[in-house]
Amino acid sequence: MSDSTVTQQAIFDLIAQTRKELSILRDNHLAHISQDISSVKIELALISTRLEQVEDFHSEMETLFRDYAKKALTIVFTLAFGSVGLVNMM
Repeated sequence: MSDSTVTQQAIFDLIAQTRKELSILRDNHLAHISQDISSVKIELALISTRLEQVEDFHSEMETLFRDYAKKALTIVFTLAFGSVGLVNMM
């Protein structure tokens, strides 16, 4: 009976050691995940900053394009209606 008791104690010791090692692995894994999340947050903040600059540039270009398009259309319509008026006057 003593052999089975030693065997059981050895198994319990192995189980306890395995649980301890799994606990250490889990804690290390969670620490790495936390570091990765922090890195992703920093990179996301940098990307957001860069994207804001691109969006601002896009907005400025869009406004500039609209202004020039309005001026061009005004010139085209003025010339078109002016030429129609000249033809009617002759």
